[in-house]
Amino acid sequence: LLHGFPDDATAWNDVGPVLAEHHWVLAPYARGIGPTGFLRRDTPRSGQLAASAADIIAFADALGISRFALVGQDWGQRSGQAVAALHPDRVTRLISIGDYALKFDRTGKPSFKQLFAFRFHILMNTSLAEPVLKHWRRALFRHLWRSWSPKLTFDAAVFQRVAASFDNPDFVPLILSTYRQFSGKGVRDPKYADDEAILASGPIISVPTTVIRATQDGLDFFDPSRSTPSQKFSGKVDLRLISTGHVPQREQPQELAKVISDALA
Repeated sequence: LLHGFPDDATAWNDVGPVLAEHHWVLAPYARGIGPTGFLRRDTPRSGQLAASAADIIAFADALGISRFALVGQDWGQRSGQAVAALHPDRVTRLISIGDYALKFDRTGKPSFKQLFAFRFHILMNTSLAEPVLKHWRRALFRHLWRSWSPKLTFDAAVFQRVAASFDNPDFVPLILSTYRQFSGKGVRDPKYADDEAILASGPIISVPTTVIRATQDGLDFFDPSRSTPSQKFSGKVDLRLISTGHVPQREQPQELAKVISDALA
């Protein structure tokens, strides 16, 4: 189970136990979040997508898991798709909360509403980004939770527990690197260059895939007229709709767990 941003692995706390009745379930933290750390001080603090994919493969290898299903949301959505594209022999099924996102579709004209929803991405590519992340990240991320998932109810204690995961010393440089990859200005680790080139080409994903679309998403707006999953999914693919905002695992965990269970059956 691969979590999104701004969030941590505890997002799956109410989904994991349901799935664990029939599956071995793991929910790792993404690099730079929670208890994660780098083994070497000189390793570039890179938020490249290929780096995230490599982390997932290394995690599975360390546990002796040769093949596995992936469920990903937000950052985890893109990371899961990257693993499926780069290592299709390792993935038995991909469950993507969101459509194809390895390469954004530049055809057509996005609505102003959709462009405005991505203003956080624009902020991360300005000189304001670092001071905002260092000094006002809790206020900013609380705003993002409410904007992207308008119907999500959470108390202060839940948010503060998650926000503590952002006190990781690598958090700020990794967030900046992640969001600046789109503009070509993010920190990069040259060892991922080959995989990055593959991902930048918009590779086909051939593994069996379930695409879950959140119809009330306040970040990636759902358009019923464009609900058919991308043709970049070349294997068997099916679409499931769920009436939640951006983070269904926090909003409707039982419903999401059932959709995932059905997909894995």
